[in-house]
Amino acid sequence: ICECPVLFARLEVLNISGNRLTDACGSYLSTILKKCKGLCSLNIEHCSITSRTIQKVADSLSAGSVLEQLCIELNLNGLKLSKPVVDSLCQLVQTSCLSELMLQGSSIGTDGAMQLTESLFNGIQDFVKLDLSYCGLTSKYTLGFNNDMADSILELNLAGNPILREVCSLSIPRAFLCIKFYSFCSLL
Repeated sequence: ICECPVLFARLEVLNISGNRLTDACGSYLSTILKKCKGLCSLNIEHCSITSRTIQKVADSLSAGSVLEQLCIELNLNGLKLSKPVVDSLCQLVQTSCLSELMLQGSSIGTDGAMQLTESLFNGIQDFVKLDLSYCGLTSKYTLGFNNDMADSILELNLAGNPILREVCSLSIPRAFLCIKFYSFCSLL
């Protein structure tokens, strides 16, 4: 793709999920994101990449990007997204036109998820879908959620996080009532 200038103008969807990629692909993904001005969907789920590549991807997207969907899944046995990576993702959601961010299994953690959600609230448009399932979130995330944050998100998936069942079933913050769909399935 990087060696074919014709694709730079035509590429709209890139799904490379399920491939055994390494962090060496980060520079290629960066080039694709910078040169393919029409790219609106990138799926890099199940690719064995680390947070270094995710940071390169986030840093490569400019404010003028038309990317609407970014699917990331890191199932690397407890890999936690570092603070610089979370910071890059926060900057990305504030300046881009993303409508979906799929971070299931990324171990972003409660603090990182709160930082990201707050960034979504400060973003340039409403966010359609945020998937934070199996990310190690605690009840602190749901309790810290406010109405302003909920106005920016239409669909939120928190399944598989160790959020206390009592907090979710008895004390769902009013902010969650603004979200059209949310999933608490399989909570621990």
